[in-house]
Amino acid sequence: MSQVEPRGPDSGLRDLDWLLAPEDAARAFTRAGVRADEAQPTYVRLKPGKGAIVGYALRGLERDGKPVSLPAYARTFTDDHIQVVARKWSGSRPVATPLGPGFVLLEGGRTLLFVFPNDTQLRGLRKLDRVVSELEDLLTEEFPVDAGTTTLRPVRYKPERRFIASATVGMHPGANLDWKAFFVRVFSDTRGERLANLSAAVRRAGGSSVVPRPFGAILRGRVFVEEQADGDEYLSAVLDGRGDPSALADALIRLHRCKPAFVEPTGPAALLETLSGALEAAAALDPTVAKAAKEVLEGLTRLLPSAGENHVGLVHGDMALHNVLDSLNGPVIVDLERSRMGDPLQDVGKVVAHLRDEVAQHPEARSRLGEFEERFVEEYMRATGGGPTERLSFFIASALADRAAGSVLRRALDSWWPTRPVELLDLALEVIRGSWSGRPSFFSGRRPMAAGAQWQAFYPKEGTKWAGFLEDPSGNLIYGVYDGATDSFREVRPKDDADLPALGRWIGQGELINYRVGRRATVRVPGRQGEPAAYVKIRPPSKVKALRRYRAVHDLLTGTPGAPRVPPLLDYRPEEGVIVLAEVPGRSLRDFILKSDDRADAAIDVAAGAVSQLHSISGFRLDAPPLNPPMEPAEYAALAARHAPDAASAYRVAAAEVSDAVRQTETTEDRLLHGDLHDGNVLIHHDHPAILDLDLVHRGDPVEDVGNMMGHLFLRTLQRGGSIKEGRRAGQRFLDAYRAAHGAVDNRAVHALGALTLFRLSCIYLFRRTWRKLTPTLIDEAVSWARGTPAGNEEPLDRTATEILASPGPSSSLRHAW
Repeated sequence: MSQVEPRGPDSGLRDLDWLLAPEDAARAFTRAGVRADEAQPTYVRLKPGKGAIVGYALRGLERDGKPVSLPAYARTFTDDHIQVVARKWSGSRPVATPLGPGFVLLEGGRTLLFVFPNDTQLRGLRKLDRVVSELEDLLTEEFPVDAGTTTLRPVRYKPERRFIASATVGMHPGANLDWKAFFVRVFSDTRGERLANLSAAVRRAGGSSVVPRPFGAILRGRVFVEEQADGDEYLSAVLDGRGDPSALADALIRLHRCKPAFVEPTGPAALLETLSGALEAAAALDPTVAKAAKEVLEGLTRLLPSAGENHVGLVHGDMALHNVLDSLNGPVIVDLERSRMGDPLQDVGKVVAHLRDEVAQHPEARSRLGEFEERFVEEYMRATGGGPTERLSFFIASALADRAAGSVLRRALDSWWPTRPVELLDLALEVIRGSWSGRPSFFSGRRPMAAGAQWQAFYPKEGTKWAGFLEDPSGNLIYGVYDGATDSFREVRPKDDADLPALGRWIGQGELINYRVGRRATVRVPGRQGEPAAYVKIRPPSKVKALRRYRAVHDLLTGTPGAPRVPPLLDYRPEEGVIVLAEVPGRSLRDFILKSDDRADAAIDVAAGAVSQLHSISGFRLDAPPLNPPMEPAEYAALAARHAPDAASAYRVAAAEVSDAVRQTETTEDRLLHGDLHDGNVLIHHDHPAILDLDLVHRGDPVEDVGNMMGHLFLRTLQRGGSIKEGRRAGQRFLDAYRAAHGAVDNRAVHALGALTLFRLSCIYLFRRTWRKLTPTLIDEAVSWARGTPAGNEEPLDRTATEILASPGPSSSLRHAW
């Protein structure tokens, strides 16, 4: 944004165009009685819905012809407020100035001009003589002050907010020094008293060299006095190569260790709420930032860290390198006005944001600024014990976004970077995306994932983009697609999934139960007026054949006496990619297993009976096209080895053994199979089972389903924290119950297919970081099942399955390969 475009509905901004034009402003001020030969804008602060403030450096001639320079500011208001303020100031006897009156209503009746020392909020400016007198009285207790010798030199003036002056105080003749320098900070309220107490607390807590020495507050707390610290702004030191990142980190750490009880705490949520208001105001003033501002706020909401006692210290609140001085004794931190208790990484994030902001102004120093940032962050995190890097990402992005809002609301004069707000927001988005889109945790590289976050792929396949999600330590999910070719993660919001257009319509009506970008989703829609809830299964409209196939399977099962129960079909819209199913009461078999329920064995028995019922239906009754063949073990092994080179040997050996075992099985039965039978697809309610997810139902031998269920029960037992022996027992329980329910499978064949499931799970869970630690056990168990003998036992598997599955674990040969 080069200049603000104020010609919208905000009446308080109508005069802003000419107020920012020096010649136009000077002519207007002169016509109103203020002799201004020059009126150079120096400061802008927009107040949407209330008006604006434009600060100036006025230059003109006194009545005797002597040139003079004074600060001033124009204050615009909305139509309903301008006259109220004008009447109040007309009767308040403003202080006259060398350039004329200290207050005037400008031509047009919409803007007021205040010439220093007149200010609507900083009352102390009109009492600078009294400020000097009280200052000398305050300092006399320690120094031999020569009354009447104090001079003030303006340093910084933000109209209606603060005025900072350098006070040079003379000493009595014969003193050890001729003069001493102090900073005097004038505020609109009594915060001077707070600052005095705060600085004293920091110095008592070990920060005596970190902040200037405070001398107290005067004018009833409206003025704060501190010893003047000498030195350049730290940015100059960084640009010149003199800045010490270790010293800056140490100074901040000592500040953060101070925890005064009288300072109110502010958590990350409050910080985000304030930033949200600023960005919304900025977007209203500059529509070019609206889209990026919305994306930044959404990203920060996802990254929002929790507040906690382990992340609390005294934070500066406005930490940037212009608030740090490069003194002889190291960095000195000034201007604690916005200090509060909060997460110390706020300050670290603001320093990083300032460094990145400065790159645009100093492209020749890009390398130096980047190196300083890297070392500063490294030193701070090392000295404090580090912490989840996504916390720092949140505060860096927040600080960049705050700078973007500020460049709209406060710094409209920055013409050197016309697109500054948008580019700052883009920098914030880079930080947000970088926090989530670092290399997945199964990759090596220079950009690891944020600490505590986990990247999970659903079903990795060679040559395709993998649907998956990022999960932060709090369990929040960000869905997206991982592209192995570019080693990058692209977030996809469910409502924006172009391949699942129906999802955007349904997601607002219920809870997203599962979601694979571009492939499938399920939304649970609560029932209304006593009706049961429903599950909406959503697929790409291009998969209309798959939806018709689902309908055919559903009709077959609901029309066959003795078939297991399936969810009733409520609505069927294949052209939209939508099937609506009624909710079936019950708990999943998975829930029984994971919770180690004392009814788990009975639940396994009930599930086995339902599967036996399904397999009793002849395959020839299914009139549906065949499914695509699954990946071969060798394909899984190659994929796993590519991303886990250390395990390549183990995967190749296991793939060969499992493939050989499957080839030797004889699967001749033609029955109706589920195709994806695991413990999550069987519901049990008072011993009444139901089977879910009929997408992969097909014709084949029951050993496929039974072996798949046994493998999953083994895995689920390990996830519960159970032993290998307990996992084998769960699988055997299912096999025994299946046979008791008149299901028939070949012993060797069912274990060969179970080995195939275990091997496939060992590859899939390599990319599901939560349970990656189980993959070596799954590989070893797959080989044991494929060989027909657990480790250390060479007897064939035609012994009872209970004897084999209760034997010791597999040999360590594959663990060594791993």
